[in-house]
Formats: sequence, structure tokens, C-alpha cells
Amino acid sequence: MGRSRRVSSIAWCRADGSIRKAIVAELYVTDALDRVDAPQAGPGEIIAVAGIAEGDDRRDARRFRMDPRPLPVITVDEPAMSITIGANTSPLAGKDGDKLTARQIEARLAQELVGNVSLRVSETERPDTYEVQGRGELQLAILVEMMRREGL
Repeated sequence: MGRSRRVSSIAWCRADGSIRKAIVAELYVTDALDRVDAPQAGPGEIIAVAGIAEGDDRRDARRFRMDPRPLPVITVDEPAMSITIGANTSPLAGKDGDKLTARQIEARLAQELVGNVSLRVSETERPDTYEVQGRGELQLAILVEMMRREGL
């Protein structure tokens, strides 16, 4: 068991089987429900790293020369439902909320995709609407309610 350190090289094991070297730019540990900046983390700690665009598994670069086996890939079930979310075009548009444009909606959906791996967002034939696919009615209802509370 080793330690993860900021500004150290790691092996980036991708789902396609390729292994690349990468540098950990920032390292965060979990403290209750918060992420806290840390210089290093030990075995058993839940960590988040920055500096890698996307990844599936990480291994210490010193060890991957001897044993480059990544962990098995975890798959997420496919979305089962979809809804269309877009800018309000009704006569009452602008009466509630302060984020009203399609660009702001697109930015919020992109932000949600970072942490929610079971969502998919695709463009529609209209430039101001997006199709959001999720695993169920509850997941999509929670997303819409969060967006409403944020002023969208």
C-alpha cells in the first residue's frame, strides 16, 4: 500500500486497456461531506485528483511497470426515461427565476454531467432545448427541482 501525493506521476489506466502516465495537479481528501485540499493521502482514504481530464482507474506509476493491471470497469445502467428541458417561452417568462437563457441551462446541465454519471444530455432540433435522459422519474424530478431552486 502506498501514498498518493500532489505533483506526483501516476499511471492512468483507461477502459480501452491503454496505460498512460499523468501528473496529479491537485489532491483532495474527503472530510465528512467536504473535499479538503491535502498534500498527501494514505491507504483507505477517499480521494479526488485534478489534472487528468477523464479517467477510469489510477495506479502508482512506480508500480505500474511491474503490475499494470487496472481494476475492472464499473458499468452504469442505461437511461430509461427522457425529458426535454428548455428556456421558458410562455407569456409569463421572466416572472420567476433569474437565469433565463438557454446558454445558462446548458451550462447547468454540463455541470450536472460532471458528478452524475447516469445522466445523458443531447441537443434537439431546437437550439434552446435539450433532451435529458435519466434512470427514472425520481432522478429527473430531483434535477428539475434543483434547477428551479437555483433560479433556472
